[in-house]
Amino acid sequence: MKNSTADIVERAKQLADLEGSNFISWNENQHLLNENYTELYQKLVNKGDKAFLKEFRCSSGVYDLPNDFMQLKGVFAFNNGNLSVINRRSENGNLNNRSYEIKNGKLYIYGHANDVLVQYFPSPVHLSTKPDNIEISLPEGTILSCYEHKFIYVADSKLYIYDLDREESTKILDDATNVESIWSGKNIVIIKDNGVQKVWDIESQTLRTLNNTYIIIRAENGNIYIVSDNKVCLYCINGDSYYLNPITDLKFTLTANAVSDDYFEEVYYFYDDNLYFNGNLLVEDVVEKDAVYKNGILYFCDNGNLFKCIQDEIFIIASNIGNVVAFTGINNKSGYGILVESGNRKIIKPYAEDVILNYPNSFFFDILAYQLAVAYKAKQGADYSQLAAQLQAMNETFFDTLGDDDFGNTRITNVYL
Repeated sequence: MKNSTADIVERAKQLADLEGSNFISWNENQHLLNENYTELYQKLVNKGDKAFLKEFRCSSGVYDLPNDFMQLKGVFAFNNGNLSVINRRSENGNLNNRSYEIKNGKLYIYGHANDVLVQYFPSPVHLSTKPDNIEISLPEGTILSCYEHKFIYVADSKLYIYDLDREESTKILDDATNVESIWSGKNIVIIKDNGVQKVWDIESQTLRTLNNTYIIIRAENGNIYIVSDNKVCLYCINGDSYYLNPITDLKFTLTANAVSDDYFEEVYYFYDDNLYFNGNLLVEDVVEKDAVYKNGILYFCDNGNLFKCIQDEIFIIASNIGNVVAFTGINNKSGYGILVESGNRKIIKPYAEDVILNYPNSFFFDILAYQLAVAYKAKQGADYSQLAAQLQAMNETFFDTLGDDDFGNTRITNVYL
């Protein structure tokens, strides 16, 4: 039974008499949604329910645990079509005896075992809802780049930066006809003008010309860094001049402008229509329109579609989102992050998505909706006793319908994080 997180939130608001209300902010709603979902999920795991169970096959040896591993269900050996339990190795157990243990994110299978089944419960998915689009008013002109609430645009062949919070524009260049590219960040804006790189310092509102052409990195914190001699450098002002302050060395040669985490350990960049990660080819044939890194995830747009990349896997978040200008930055508090043009309209669209949950039955949907409704009432300081009683009865009915653990007292209850 498939339901979106928006369906669950809408039902919870109905139960809590909050339809059409903005009493709960988007950010707080995401926290409440995930707290209650995780609580329900853990109850199901503790019960041994198989709704979310995953498994993989292996043999004797050492294996990395899956990235989504949360809790072990059991380790079993296949023997002529039958399953037999492989017990966890005791502290001083013989390494030649058939057993297993988990250490530092790795699974060790000892003894002779050619065909092993490992069953585990994955980490619960992170739930989110998609906030509504926001239309903003910007000065007339062509938007070239942006970051957070600052927008770089061309009007009457001049280059400006517009501060949405202050509702004021500042001229950067008198002649923008030869501007080739712009990288915007929280601290500076890098402008490539007729082959020459120039830096607009946002705080001092000054423009300086760099004495070389550099590769740029925009880190997760929003700051722009300059790569010189394979060192990541911070742009610093000293009176009327500037200097590059080295922060760290890159472990590989960077060939194009990039986005990264704040420690430059996870660096993504696009080069010749291919996506690279830390110098290694990740995905071919990707035509990117701006990118941003946040919370271990690369977000990028390609042909009007919004994607996210987690390690080496790419997922589509939204299709046909329109004429993408740039990312305004991934804002975890609001769910927004992309500037899109639609005719003369300028629209901020969310990066957050409505997660679709495939439940085995309607109990999952109903219990989560009631849990959220109780949380809403509690935040209001309102009486939620009737909702809590209904939730309790629903929980009892639901968990009574779950079958006992197939493996009885051999079920593994240890949690390995």
